[in-house]
Amino acid sequence: MNFFAANENPISQRQPSVKGLATVNSTSIDYRAVVLDEFFRRNDSPLYGYGKVFVEKCNQYNAPYDCTTLPAIAWVETRLCGYSFSHEQRNCWGFGGSNENRIYFKDYEEAIDLITNRLVNAYGPYYMVNPSSMQKVYCGPHCESWGPGVQFMRYQISKLSEELGYPPLIRDDSVYKR
Repeated sequence: MNFFAANENPISQRQPSVKGLATVNSTSIDYRAVVLDEFFRRNDSPLYGYGKVFVEKCNQYNAPYDCTTLPAIAWVETRLCGYSFSHEQRNCWGFGGSNENRIYFKDYEEAIDLITNRLVNAYGPYYMVNPSSMQKVYCGPHCESWGPGVQFMRYQISKLSEELGYPPLIRDDSVYKR
């Protein structure tokens, strides 16, 4: 796993990396969490600050290393909880369906945990790196642009990683080992 040390502002004050590691202070933080938090910050999302939780849950449930699928789904479904009802429900993913079927979560950590677990264990890691393969089940039979939209956002997050000076998050379209 790649880890970076962090200080108060790990995004703007990194030192050059050596084989995926940079030292700034004595605290270590996974660069994936930094990238996700910067993605959320740039998009004025209430998910800002939860990058570490996304990475922890990806690791816990053995999701694909890049950890981009849940944030990408949140973008496509609710513009990262930019809609007031999705923020109130702590459900940026449209999980459970629409209207009365939508699930309310007590907090974002509970939502990230449950949805990561379900995606990995019900759909499988392959579907997380190929969202078009799960679009009819996740979104419905008439959602032709959902999967390509999620995949596009996954790649945007990976490009942000490179923009910030880190390795790309998405290395290829296969399920890869850590």
